[in-house]
Amino acid sequence: METFTKLKIAVTKNREDISRGIDYGRTYWAKVKSFSVGVEKPLKVGRDFKGAEVEIDCYVTERIKELYQAGKLAAGDYVLVQFIDGDSDRPIAVEKAHKTW
Repeated sequence: METFTKLKIAVTKNREDISRGIDYGRTYWAKVKSFSVGVEKPLKVGRDFKGAEVEIDCYVTERIKELYQAGKLAAGDYVLVQFIDGDSDRPIAVEKAHKTW
């Protein structure tokens, strides 16, 4: 139990350190992890940032919702994520991205 607590504290500290380096005024690409219907932030995405994976629960646009409902958005796909008014607590997936690199 003690090891789990230490790990949880380390992960929290690491995320805080990472979040200081994020420019919340920019648009980022992220990989879709899951979609949960009926919750406030239905889309969970992940992105490598400074050597650590950061998972973010996102709001979605109507376009993202439509893509998911049509079966055209699934785990492993990429989306573009912005932060509403530069607020770190208000990420929103705005469009599906097509990886070409």
